[in-house]
Amino acid sequence: MRVLFIAGYQHPIYHRKLELLADVSDVEILHVTVERFGKASGVYSSANGQRRYRVRTFRPQWLGAHRDPHRSFLWTLDFGMREFKPDIVQAESDLEVLGTAQVTLAHRVFASRSKLIHYSWQNILRPRNRLVRWITNESVQSADHIICASSQAGEVLRAQGYRRTTTVMPLVGLDTRYFKPSPKPRQPGFVVGYVGRLVREKGLDTLLQAVARTAALLLIVGDGPEKQNLRVLAQ
Repeated sequence: MRVLFIAGYQHPIYHRKLELLADVSDVEILHVTVERFGKASGVYSSANGQRRYRVRTFRPQWLGAHRDPHRSFLWTLDFGMREFKPDIVQAESDLEVLGTAQVTLAHRVFASRSKLIHYSWQNILRPRNRLVRWITNESVQSADHIICASSQAGEVLRAQGYRRTTTVMPLVGLDTRYFKPSPKPRQPGFVVGYVGRLVREKGLDTLLQAVARTAALLLIVGDGPEKQNLRVLAQ
């Protein structure tokens, strides 16, 4: 089985997922990613070192606002589909991203007999302009399966008319080489944790104010434009 995996992975922990998948004996993997995103085009070893998988990179482009991830796409027509002839095409990018629509179109033209799998983080059906709604709908309705980051993301897909199968699964699991239970006893008391982007729409100011009314400890891990505002609020 040939799997074309399209994802702009930068951190080695993300690449580890591909290395582990490449261990499977009956799976051949081509990972298409962004140029200078951690790995260059070439052949790499699987996690156990007994198998190989390929990486192919393409230059990123933007339509309009530079560096806006929703307007990004890759400088390619077919993502290597014509040469690789995949059985499965899996794209891990937001359904509203221009590059996701690019994958959907390429799949329709160059690999229509293969299964198309998309990924969705969207747990809120926020207002969108007509063009973004059209781009999203094309990818949603073309997918044979969509992996969701949460059950709420699945509900948003249903609200958009998607009727095929979904699976709830995190984008990347924990790499146990680096993350494992600490042998140290945890501190007494109730701890509330948040790991993610520090942006206004996450409502972290509300979370902070709510926890401040209790005896619990709030631990926030992440980065983003609201970082300084949250520090001031915490004081």
